[in-house]
Amino acid sequence: MGNDPTSQKIRHWTGCGLLLWLAMSAAIAAPPAKPKPAPSHDHGKHAAADGKRQVRRDRAPSPAKPDCSNRRATDKCSTAAKAKKDANPGSAVKKTSPADEATKPAEVKLPEPPAKPSVDTLEIIFLTQEREILPALSNLDPVITDRGVQGARLAIGDDNTTGQFTKQQFVLKEVRVAEDGNVVTAYKQAAGNGPQHVVVALPAAQLSMLADLPEAADDLLYNVAAPDDALRNEQCRANTLHLLPSRAMRADALAQYMMFKRWKEWLLVVGPKDEDQLLAAAYRRAAKRFGSKIVEERAWTHEFDARRSAQSEVATFTQGVDYDVLLVADERGDFGDYLSYRTWLPRPVAGTQGLVAAAWHSAHEQWGAVQLQNRFRAQAGRWMVDEDFAA
Repeated sequence: MGNDPTSQKIRHWTGCGLLLWLAMSAAIAAPPAKPKPAPSHDHGKHAAADGKRQVRRDRAPSPAKPDCSNRRATDKCSTAAKAKKDANPGSAVKKTSPADEATKPAEVKLPEPPAKPSVDTLEIIFLTQEREILPALSNLDPVITDRGVQGARLAIGDDNTTGQFTKQQFVLKEVRVAEDGNVVTAYKQAAGNGPQHVVVALPAAQLSMLADLPEAADDLLYNVAAPDDALRNEQCRANTLHLLPSRAMRADALAQYMMFKRWKEWLLVVGPKDEDQLLAAAYRRAAKRFGSKIVEERAWTHEFDARRSAQSEVATFTQGVDYDVLLVADERGDFGDYLSYRTWLPRPVAGTQGLVAAAWHSAHEQWGAVQLQNRFRAQAGRWMVDEDFAA
């Protein structure tokens, strides 16, 4: 086309059509415009919200964190933790300044625990000798061959129970001498190493002999078998303690009870043995002391055996005199058990048989006696006697 007016008009309208087509294409491709929000007075808050939304659009989405509670994601959790540690190698090390080191409190050193206290061990010797079991008319009571030692064994067990709290340990050393053995030699061998505590279950003569030994000067002897009054009087030893009541103590106990019962007149029957004579002397002393009266003394000289009935002999022996109680001195038990219910007059029997004054009895129930009786019987298989209680 030339430069004539018609050609120029055609080019003008052709250019306008092209511009209109481009504008329409752009309008179709562009998203629709959002309506403007209503004007508000809180322009700062909307501006801050728009800024936060803009920052969130620009920030790249963070990868999802693995669920570490799931066992299958354990490897992913370990890998993520290691990557974080490698990215910040110095984050776990805390830097301290010289000022912080100066103000840091000094380390306090705790004292060492005290050493465990040592346990004090105390050895106790039980010394006895085998004796011949003499025959007696009465076989009602069992023959006891372990008098005293069973009580010592039980006491050692009880002491060691308490010793756990007092840091003490008690050891029982049993020394049993044969019937024909030497008690002095056995004592020197058992208690010759320094001061000792020795429980002695021996007659009075042997006890005094041991107490007079030079080796026993620093020892302490405990008498659990000899009831002789002389050991508490003219034959008293400074290194001997008596744990059994003497004959005088037993006689006083009986006299007090019989005075309480108004049994003031006694018929005294005495056996032939030396210990029977010593006990009769204690009864005479108690009668004088408490105002009782021994109306008559009679010595037992009959020797009937168990095959014969003692009823007629005891009745004849006790007739011809009036009394309140028959008092018998028979420590070996040769005849005393046959006196009860066989006297000429219906009277009670007391002394070594019948009503007896004892250091211990199986019927005692007070002050924990029931528990002690049960433990002893479970251990020894019999009831406790005086020597067991004393030991």
